Amino acid sequence: NLLGMCLKALDSELINMLGLQLVDKKKLYRRLPEHTKLVRKTLVNIYVCMVLRRRFSYAAAFELELDELLKPTDTDEKIVFHLFKKVVKYHRTEVPEDMVEILKDIQCLKNHGAQGLADRITIFLDHDR
Repeated sequence: NLLGMCLKALDSELINMLGLQLVDKKKLYRRLPEHTKLVRKTLVNIYVCMVLRRRFSYAAAFELELDELLKPTDTDEKIVFHLFKKVVKYHRTEVPEDMVEILKDIQCLKNHGAQGLADRITIFLDHDR
């Protein structure tokens, strides 16, 4: 994923600024369904990046946008988004049961044949520890 590689090289402030500029262009990209899909994927990637960097205030702005933007058909994006919302909660509260719930969700993905998605999320979480 080219975006993922680019996000690693950029600092959090620049990523946040670019993401917010993308959000500001919603009138333009919402007219083109394929662009809207790419924007949703991009914003999920930015959200995950901000969470992993523990820039929760930046992540919060994208969380609000994603709550509105993600559609029921954006299955992978919704799963990743909701799991990382749980990661944010875990980092804020540090309640061990929250991490247990995250790990159960990852196991559930594996049990339902989403091994690739579960593995990618696990890699992200391992990077975060």
